[in-house]
Amino acid sequence: MGAARVVSVGLGTLAMVELLRRAVLGWKRRKFCGLDSLVSFSACVIAARRAFETELPDAYIRDPLAEGLCGKEALESCRKRLAASELKRSETAATATATTSSTTSDAAPASAQPGDPHASAPQSATAAAAAPPAPEQQAGQGRAVAVGKRPISRLIIRTKFFDDVASIVTWHGAAAAATVPCHVPLAAVCRAAAVCRQVVLLGSGLDSRPWRLALPPGVAWFEVDRRDVLAAKTRRLKEMGAQTRADSRPQAALQMHSLTGAGSGAVAQQQQQQAGLQEQQGQGQRVCTHPLTARSWDCVAVDLQHRGWSRGLLRAGLDPAQPVCWILEGLLYYLEERDVRALLQEAASVSAPGSVLAASIIQAPPAPPAATAGADSGSGSASSAATPTAAAASAAATPPSPVAAPGTPTVAAAAADAASVEAPSKGAMKAEGKGSGAWNVRSEFKWRCEGGVSKFLAECGWSALWTESWLQTVQSYGLTPEGGSTASGVYFTSAKLA
Repeated sequence: MGAARVVSVGLGTLAMVELLRRAVLGWKRRKFCGLDSLVSFSACVIAARRAFETELPDAYIRDPLAEGLCGKEALESCRKRLAASELKRSETAATATATTSSTTSDAAPASAQPGDPHASAPQSATAAAAAPPAPEQQAGQGRAVAVGKRPISRLIIRTKFFDDVASIVTWHGAAAAATVPCHVPLAAVCRAAAVCRQVVLLGSGLDSRPWRLALPPGVAWFEVDRRDVLAAKTRRLKEMGAQTRADSRPQAALQMHSLTGAGSGAVAQQQQQQAGLQEQQGQGQRVCTHPLTARSWDCVAVDLQHRGWSRGLLRAGLDPAQPVCWILEGLLYYLEERDVRALLQEAASVSAPGSVLAASIIQAPPAPPAATAGADSGSGSASSAATPTAAAASAAATPPSPVAAPGTPTVAAAAADAASVEAPSKGAMKAEGKGSGAWNVRSEFKWRCEGGVSKFLAECGWSALWTESWLQTVQSYGLTPEGGSTASGVYFTSAKLA
């Protein structure tokens, strides 16, 4: 009798625990648009940003699937944030204009005597300072400054950068973006290596590149992420009528896609797609709304924090004897350093010669010299230099270096961005108003690269080709950053298998 009672109590406790677990999971899914966590929900917010960019007449990237992938709540959240940012920019610009006008009127000389040799000197100096730099000065280090183009945000330049990486690698270095300075080393490596027709996105989120990029024939596309993200993505793709398997429609049923960044071979592909689409329509057959431009698309639901995650990719069809293009966009800083090292090493272990990797990384700011810190503070303490606020203020007062060594940010750039990416206590989040419009996803950041990106990659089996901050990447494209940013610790890097 006693044993039966113990078993009964034990089963009841297990049942209560399971009910509680399901209740918590259900609460999280309602809170994060049907997804399990804040990190998963961030994929919806990123897709929403792509959707808004696509609506612009001068969009830098176009993603016709983004609106359907992101969900209504993320779309509304992004709309509110963009409106608030635009209002803030307008107010800042108005304040700056008023301040400039006031300063100019106060600085104007009361009178100038005819023939006074000193009267025109200050005016000449002011005019010279206000004049725009010469074109050859603007284009220093091969980075031309775009005039009259809309500023680009960090998220959109990130998307564009990795779009072009995928195009350059799969088109064997022949894509149009191969001439952009930040991609020249990668393109050279691709042209010298075997053709790469395998692309793997680790932490893929709600990416849509195998539908919206013009890819050469034969590309096998793999995506790895959390199970809840991939399940939601697959469901939403089917709701939009997107093709998810290569054999789900006749090969002739192809739709044209934007060829921005594609090579000359993509022109022939476009003509072939157009002919197939016309033939399909002429026969009265159903045309796929969003066909795959890749030969295949496979999802692998694994936890990248666990060793052995690559076995799922191998089962899905990844060929370790052929080159692979690994894309790690917005992933690594959500992992602990030991997991980042293990992930990069495991990727290298299943990569053939000619494989390449591209990633976004947060670079930790270098510690200021003790002597300098003490001199600046006027005492033996460096506490003021160590605080994010003081670091950001110091960086704002120091112009960034025009050229930075790959993987090594300037003190000013790294210190300023440290203030913007410094994470609060783990799991902390905040919401402004109703819904999840202001989730602090940076609270989930765990890793920043110490000691240089190139060195870290080399320790993990990869040889860096190019590493610059997102601001320098913007300059490489001949564009200007949104918000007038002048310093950053967010870096983009490309590398080859060591």
